[in-house]
Amino acid sequence: QALQDKEAGYRQLVELSPDLMSIQIEGQIALINPAGAEMLGVQNPEQLLGRPWLDFVHPVYREVADQRLQQVLEKGVEISAEEKWIRPDGKVLDVEVRARPVICQGKSAVRIAARDVTARKRAEGALQESEERHRRLLELYLDSIGVETARTAELQAALRRAEEGDRLKSQLLSMVSHELRTPLTSIRGQTSTLLDYGDQVGP
Repeated sequence: QALQDKEAGYRQLVELSPDLMSIQIEGQIALINPAGAEMLGVQNPEQLLGRPWLDFVHPVYREVADQRLQQVLEKGVEISAEEKWIRPDGKVLDVEVRARPVICQGKSAVRIAARDVTARKRAEGALQESEERHRRLLELYLDSIGVETARTAELQAALRRAEEGDRLKSQLLSMVSHELRTPLTSIRGQTSTLLDYGDQVGP
């Protein structure tokens, strides 16, 4: 009676679990709860009994998933993994899976617990895309700042060159003016003397 009560309690726990709970015997589904059937897109859990478990694993993950299940059975270890499953309607699910060995109906079996994380994966992907988009925008912004900084530096350098040119031109004009002023003064003095002398001498 105690064993029956324990089994009944276990079945009730499995039935009420929000995650997929299933037992696989010789590669086929021997038991699956309503939440698991709903996850796989089937209304009645009994429709899944006897179906090969790997039918619901995405073809890309099927070989690896089969190797994991064999490892669970042969080594008696529990394995956790992330896989992609595919429902009969073609919808692909991202799933976290835990598998451990059990004895069911006197045979070696695998108990599988799985949770649909498709929504979480999509949210993580959207977050990564958003972060990547913001990173690219930041890089473009920093690049534009760099271009503007370079342009500003070029303009400042051109302005300094122009100012230096004006200074040199002013310096050159000052020197030329000074150098010309001395001989012109001498010439003007001599011209005045000649004119004065000419007036004294007469024609």
